[in-house]
Amino acid sequence: MFKAIYTPEDTVNYQAIEVEIEVEVVPAPVELNHVPTISASDKTITIGDKFDPMKDVTANDNEDGDLTSKIKVIHNAIDTKKAGTYEVTYQVTDSHGATATKTVKVTVKAVPVNPDTDKPNTNKPSNDKGSVETGDRNNLLLWEVMLIGSSILLLYSLYRKKRKTNQ
Repeated sequence: MFKAIYTPEDTVNYQAIEVEIEVEVVPAPVELNHVPTISASDKTITIGDKFDPMKDVTANDNEDGDLTSKIKVIHNAIDTKKAGTYEVTYQVTDSHGATATKTVKVTVKAVPVNPDTDKPNTNKPSNDKGSVETGDRNNLLLWEVMLIGSSILLLYSLYRKKRKTNQ
């Protein structure tokens, strides 16, 4: 119990009073527990790609720090074989029981069709099985001319030699 005396400013019209006050001591307030945060973003993949729901996903808490290892995937219905938009939901709980959830969208896109590679080349002969055109046709012609020229010179020199031996 404490004594409190109140003295008004206007003591002519009012008088001072003395009262006893019961004071209850309350402990200092406990710091609030912050809710953890999950960092994850929407993703786009192509049909057939592998999807790891935990890739690039982290969790942090003001009191506990890094909670990434405690993240749980509570919903994941992604079909990487079918185009569409799907959702993945994550949840994490800190040591004081505060829970956070986050849902991200994962878009699975069809494999793009490239008309340049899917179209047959109309410049190639129809019986061509994908041979490479190198542009070496001129060199081949040069070698053929040299071979024919050399053969003619060889035959001419053999003819002259045979003619000399016959004389």
